Amino acid sequence: MMHAIEDNKIEFAKLLIGNKTNIDLKDNSGRDALTYATTCNRKDFIDLLKNNSTNLNT
Repeated sequence: MMHAIEDNKIEFAKLLIGNKTNIDLKDNSGRDALTYATTCNRKDFIDLLKNNSTNLNT
């Protein structure tokens, strides 16, 4: 998911989610995909991840 966010590949991110990829995993820096999308200012990804995450801390 991090590569999809970094490369701005929203359709690939949707494919990953559709294939039940765990979007709540963390990278080596401890960031989950939602945090990374926020850091990269990728609003489309933020919305997509919020709507599909099982681990929102809000």
